[in-house]
Amino acid sequence: MNNQSTDAQEIDLGKVFNNFSNSIKNTIFKSLSFFVKNKIVVLSILLLGFGLGLYLDTKPSYKHEVILKPNFNTTDYLYAKVEQFNSFKTINDENVLENKYQLKKRKKIGTFEAEPINDIYRFLKDNESGYNFLKLMAEDGSIKKIIDEDVTSKNYEFHKITFTSSEMISREEVIEPFLKFINDDKHLNLIHKINLANSEKKLKTNDSIVKQIDLVFKKFGSQSSSGNISISGENIPIDNLIYIKEKMISENNYFDIVKEQSKLMINDHAVVLNIKDTKGLIGKHKILLPIVLLLGFIFLASIVSFYKKNKEKLSA
Repeated sequence: MNNQSTDAQEIDLGKVFNNFSNSIKNTIFKSLSFFVKNKIVVLSILLLGFGLGLYLDTKPSYKHEVILKPNFNTTDYLYAKVEQFNSFKTINDENVLENKYQLKKRKKIGTFEAEPINDIYRFLKDNESGYNFLKLMAEDGSIKKIIDEDVTSKNYEFHKITFTSSEMISREEVIEPFLKFINDDKHLNLIHKINLANSEKKLKTNDSIVKQIDLVFKKFGSQSSSGNISISGENIPIDNLIYIKEKMISENNYFDIVKEQSKLMINDHAVVLNIKDTKGLIGKHKILLPIVLLLGFIFLASIVSFYKKNKEKLSA
């Protein structure tokens, strides 16, 4: 009985194997028959796909990055102006970007995208209240979410603008007109001038304080052996005056940098142009497009064949 059962199983496995083998052979034969029958169409599709892909691959794509520093709490304004710039760029009749701001190659450049540069360490260094807030959030286990949220990220110092073009561009053709556009606001430019004037006043005040401290050291330093300087009848520790002087000098160094980086309301910090894009499908169209078109033809032919067979069955 056991021998008969084993023989039966071997026979069943043999049948399954033969059926599977025959199925593969039939599939291969049908596929070859299909390609032989449609060889002219298949060859035409492959040549068309290759030619079209070759054409697309010869059209280069360039990436561009601009690092911006919005001054005096103008980050939200910057993002709104970038959206407005993209909107104005699509207008064909009497385009304001071309006519007023002298934007060149408008139709050769893509959409401008703005994103904050995540610099949480600098943010915490310059923002004590922000540090305490994030420290509190860290205890709740949600610090990463807070760092990436728009409310936090829009307070970062630098923001990146990225876009692509089908041709190489120059700063004068695109970047300068873009900077003119986003800085063109009378009210904010007035506030910008006032803030710069206040920074200049602060610089002069700090310089005056430093000079006064130096005079105090020069006049009274040799008269005190206790580590204190007597001013208006009050003893002031030397360490306090040194601390105040160092603080004033540090503030002035900061304001000097702010003046340099705040020549415009939204200042460009770095510009990198004409990075040839080699990612994605760039350079691969001549290989992928023929395959995609051929698969599409096979799929369409299968649907037509399925429809005809079932129509014949229904008619019979």
